[in-house]
Amino acid sequence: FFYAMNNNSLTVDFEAYTMSIFPTEFDWNFGDGTVGTGQNISHTYDEAGLYLVTLHSIDSTGCEFVYEEEVRVLGQGGDCEAFYIYIQAPGMNGIQFLDQSFGGPTSWAWDFGDGTTSGEQNPIHEFEEAGEYEVCLSIFCEETACEDTYCEIVIVEGTSSDCESF
Repeated sequence: FFYAMNNNSLTVDFEAYTMSIFPTEFDWNFGDGTVGTGQNISHTYDEAGLYLVTLHSIDSTGCEFVYEEEVRVLGQGGDCEAFYIYIQAPGMNGIQFLDQSFGGPTSWAWDFGDGTTSGEQNPIHEFEEAGEYEVCLSIFCEETACEDTYCEIVIVEGTSSDCESF
């Protein structure tokens, strides 16, 4: 799944994607004791924090997909805060990184943990091989002179099964 936060808000918009042509059911557990249904859904958390969100989907052939991801809800904070999410296409080593920082950053510095870097806001990076990489995003906001860095372990999976949701 993919999610996007509204800047300085506790509301997160979720979108479910599946490899199936005919998905029929999408059930969400937002990690805060609440649940929801639907392919595209918004949820407002009571407070900022890290939540384990689970998507359970079923397609018309009965294939079930379960995907979990930690979602960091920022809410209202200081002048800026670095944060990103990433999406990996099944069976590929390429990752799409999506900047979710707030505070109006004007520059981005990515360190992919494999000796390569990027200054793009939303880079696509091809890892040489599957594995775990500590990927860091550093931002700078020219207007407020605020800077922040966020790092996360990214697991690059080289292959996937026939039934997969993301």
